[in-house]
Amino acid sequence: FREKLDEEKQKGARQLEEEQARSRKLEEQLAAAAKELAELRNDGSGDGIGDDRCTVIAHEWKKKAAKLTDEKAISSGLRNKLAHVETELNLSKQSVTTHADNLLKAQDSHAKKLQDVHEDMNNLTREVDERKKKLEDRENEVATREKNMENKEEELQVKAEELQSHEAKLKEEDRRLQNVTHRLQREREQLDADKKKREKPSREKQQGGRISLRQAKILNEMKRQTRLLEEQLKNNGCPAAFKELEA
Repeated sequence: FREKLDEEKQKGARQLEEEQARSRKLEEQLAAAAKELAELRNDGSGDGIGDDRCTVIAHEWKKKAAKLTDEKAISSGLRNKLAHVETELNLSKQSVTTHADNLLKAQDSHAKKLQDVHEDMNNLTREVDERKKKLEDRENEVATREKNMENKEEELQVKAEELQSHEAKLKEEDRRLQNVTHRLQREREQLDADKKKREKPSREKQQGGRISLRQAKILNEMKRQTRLLEEQLKNNGCPAAFKELEA
């Protein structure tokens, strides 16, 4: 639109220059006719030819004057049109400038908003990456805990099997200890029975007394060893105790 207004302005300026040139030419012609008329009037002899010539020149001068007036009116109209075009051009320039300023402001605002959007997207991406990293760490931690729990379950299973095996050994050792205890009890009863049979008067009683003392020492030693073996079995369940007891 501004280019179109510039073209109209240039066209009006050319037309104005052309009209002004024609006006100057008519003015020159009019001045020449007026000068010629004055010379004829000054030099005329009063004959009819001179008057006719003056009349013709005056008539032409009036026609040229009227034409000059029209040309001046046209020039004035062109000046007014040119002024109007210049006014519209200035207004259009102001409008274009204002519109350009508004466009620049809108562009700056849009660029700022776009930058804010990019920053928000970067922040969101960073937050998503952080949450993803935390989630991966948590999943790894859970997997590690599950692995540790599986290892502990395996260890507990092994310990349970060892405990069952140890309990079975303890039961077997307890059974053997009971057998040894029963055998000792039977031997003690046999010794008591032998003691009663060997009780005799006089010399046999003294001899029997010595035998009873020997038997009592044996019984006390057997009780002591049995008590020691029971304590060893209670403390560590050592199978060697039964071997020692059997011996």
